[in-house]
Amino acid sequence: KLESISHGKGQPVSRKAIQHVQDEVAKRKDKFHFSKQEIESLCTIFRHLTKSDRIDRPRFRDVLHNTFDMTDDILMDRVFKAFDRDNDGQVSMLEWVVGLNTYLRGTLDEKIAFAFNCYSLKGEKHITREEIFQLLKSSVLKVCKDYDFKDNK
Repeated sequence: KLESISHGKGQPVSRKAIQHVQDEVAKRKDKFHFSKQEIESLCTIFRHLTKSDRIDRPRFRDVLHNTFDMTDDILMDRVFKAFDRDNDGQVSMLEWVVGLNTYLRGTLDEKIAFAFNCYSLKGEKHITREEIFQLLKSSVLKVCKDYDFKDNK
């Protein structure tokens, strides 16, 4: 679904911007799962999503909803926070590529760490009972709303 994303025509991605992302990715110690060509494609998709060099929270939530069928508000906000590594309230092109690296191609351990970061609302090394309650509450309420008790569906 990512290939079909478009937000107007967007601006073309400069070679310099793509090279910057590729250089930063090469510096990273963790394993990267995209080829240079795929990184370039992700940068192009990013540029189609935003007219600036960053994606704000509402636009990011639209992408999660429309591309990954994500509907839970709390979870969408937590995924945004996991992508927004510098905590500036926006996702840069580099954060976009690094986040999708884990989200789409990460190893099991990388995805577990990503999910843990999403569920740990306070960013601590453990998940509290209250954090689990908040996340489960919204999930259970959604399931109950969608369930047809008359037909047991």
